[in-house]
Amino acid sequence: MIRKTAGDTSYSNDYQVISHLKELADRLQITILLVHHLRKHGSPDPLNMVSGTTGIIGALDTTFILEKEDRRTADARLTCIGRDVLYREMNIRFSNATSTWNLLSDSVENPEILLPDVIVNLIEFMKQRGSYEGSNTLFTEKLNCFCGKDIEPNHLKRLMNQYKNDLETHNIYFDSYRSSGKRYIKIQFRPQLTA
Repeated sequence: MIRKTAGDTSYSNDYQVISHLKELADRLQITILLVHHLRKHGSPDPLNMVSGTTGIIGALDTTFILEKEDRRTADARLTCIGRDVLYREMNIRFSNATSTWNLLSDSVENPEILLPDVIVNLIEFMKQRGSYEGSNTLFTEKLNCFCGKDIEPNHLKRLMNQYKNDLETHNIYFDSYRSSGKRYIKIQFRPQLTA
């Protein structure tokens, strides 16, 4: 409704349109809240879910992305990304009785919600198991039985490497090695000793 040129959806046009609104907000020292659509398909990066070019989000100070897995559910995730705000993800639930959103969890208070479910499951699994040494495939099968998922060994290994620092924060350490052409893993939960 604010575009002057119909059909011009280029990055530069999107950026220019939003920049005019940002200049107005800065000059009047007010907040302007723009409501925009998300793409129909998901993305690991919440910013990629905003419909249109990246010129829209490039000109904004802060972006809030509200997404629901299913339109029938009351639960949603609100992701906050911006220049002057701390990145955070909040799980929220809509109340029909009060017409308000209620906070269920917040990544600022509970950083674990930023971790993929597989990594959260792995942390819980290793806290119960303690240690494991053997093939990647067998380890993945045991984890799948524990959490009721169907994770592929290669996918699990990539996630473990990607979130290695987070695993170590939770006192879980692992090494990988090859023997006779097969891949093996040694993984341990080593709780901190208190003095």
